[in-house]
Amino acid sequence: MEFAGGNYVVMERVFVYGTLMRGFGNHRHYKESLGRFVGYGSVKGVLYHFPREGYPGLLEESGDSPVRGEVYELEGADSLRVLDRLEGYDEKGSCNLYEREKRPVSLDGSGTLECWVYFFSDREYAMSCGEPVASGDWRAFIQGRNR
Repeated sequence: MEFAGGNYVVMERVFVYGTLMRGFGNHRHYKESLGRFVGYGSVKGVLYHFPREGYPGLLEESGDSPVRGEVYELEGADSLRVLDRLEGYDEKGSCNLYEREKRPVSLDGSGTLECWVYFFSDREYAMSCGEPVASGDWRAFIQGRNR
């Protein structure tokens, strides 16, 4: 929370683990919506790469390995809606590609922050068509494939 002009402003944060990270195509296109880079971090879950689509999906599974990503403070009220459109998420929708949930994200060396995280909504598809990313680090996974 920040104090601005006599009012407290709640800063929304988002954790990204795929094409929205620095160095990937969607980061360039959505950089303005992502806002200020906070740091690197991780959430618990299972990460899959979808070769046909060219992006990853995170499943929320308890007790699993850390999934690596980046945390951003969103700029402006519309930023979350812009990211929702990219991620195929509609708050009132029942056929979402991803579901957006608030989760604690462990920041590297500096505690935990509550962030929005996009979880892939089709567990069956992820397990049958996705490649598990055992390291939980999609950047390293993609870089390893491109060597």
